[in-house]
Amino acid sequence: MAHIVGVWELGSQLGHLARFATLASRLRESGHRVSLVLRDLSRVGQLPTLARVPVFQAPIWLPRARYASSQPRSIAEILWHYGYLSAPGLHSMASAWRALFDLLKPDLVLYDYAPTALLGSQGLGFRRATIGVGFCMPPAVSPMLPLQAVDEGGRQKLAATEERVLATINRVLPKFGQPALASLGQLFDADEAFLCTVPELDHYPRRAGTRYWGLVSEGTRGVAPVWPSADRPRVFAYLKPSGPHFQTALDAVVEAGCQAAVFAPGVSRAQAARYRSSAVQISRLPFDIEQAAATADAAVCHAGHDTVLACLLAGTPSLLIAQQMEQFGVASRIEQHGAGVLLRPSAPSQPAEQLRWLLTEPGVRKAAQDMAARHTAAKPPRSVHALVARCNELIAGV
Repeated sequence: MAHIVGVWELGSQLGHLARFATLASRLRESGHRVSLVLRDLSRVGQLPTLARVPVFQAPIWLPRARYASSQPRSIAEILWHYGYLSAPGLHSMASAWRALFDLLKPDLVLYDYAPTALLGSQGLGFRRATIGVGFCMPPAVSPMLPLQAVDEGGRQKLAATEERVLATINRVLPKFGQPALASLGQLFDADEAFLCTVPELDHYPRRAGTRYWGLVSEGTRGVAPVWPSADRPRVFAYLKPSGPHFQTALDAVVEAGCQAAVFAPGVSRAQAARYRSSAVQISRLPFDIEQAAATADAAVCHAGHDTVLACLLAGTPSLLIAQQMEQFGVASRIEQHGAGVLLRPSAPSQPAEQLRWLLTEPGVRKAAQDMAARHTAAKPPRSVHALVARCNELIAGV
């Protein structure tokens, strides 16, 4: 029996946690011991498969970065926000990770958006695998690729930031008796890279020589969607009530004459009462996303990767309301492939009209269905079984 540790350091989406909930269950079924070190513990109790898994709080960087870009354009600018311009601070963070690994004594560590955990585990001897979506697993090239188009001045600024971040890392590594890195991309080197997406949703679409593992989050036994009408279009929605577009999105659903199953974590009674009806089901608890995606005619969401991919693998197009860079990347890729539409706050057309178009335009549904047909191996449980089998090979030294 091997000890497998999953670590999650950066990011805020439920997908990080859902991925580990699925894998923890399947790896334990394979006879392994599993522990998790997580950035956010607040929603662990929502996932029953984690009830018997030891869970620890991840070391996280709390100070706000001065002079850091509010709209980072590369992984280096993101790291700037998390201590990578302070060698003493970064050393403290990496040392905390190192102490955790010394305590847990893993045979294999899975790193989900966990660059400082990767830094802190340099030279420790156990097997290492990165896991996640394209956004948090940049190609190991130098200079690193930007997350959005930049001009020559922007490229020079990104290169300078990358050099500063690399210099900070290389001031820390000797304290662990480890050699300096030649490039920032080397920080993400591991024995395996579990890229849990499909090529069409990769934030770095020209990545070469990469295996895509698909959706590695099995749907929980959540709330079952209820579709009372056989005549009205069915919409599955995952929306944050605190976001600026919650009301806009639900008004569009109602105006378009749809019935809806809406997952709105933390929704207030007043917000729910405004929209709840025989046609609109609003839940604070997650829906069974596989069932919801498979039975809906369209989805409305914030372009969280795993939600979009689950809908895509069911052949369901999406109206996407992105709120941050990672989500804009997903939404842009879906729109490029004709399988959905991005609602742009800077130039909004009528949301209800966009939703009606999504529901009635045959080309967009065909694009989603074609992508689903291309990626049957990317669907759980097949994708999960493949990844678990590879974990067993890593533990065996293959």
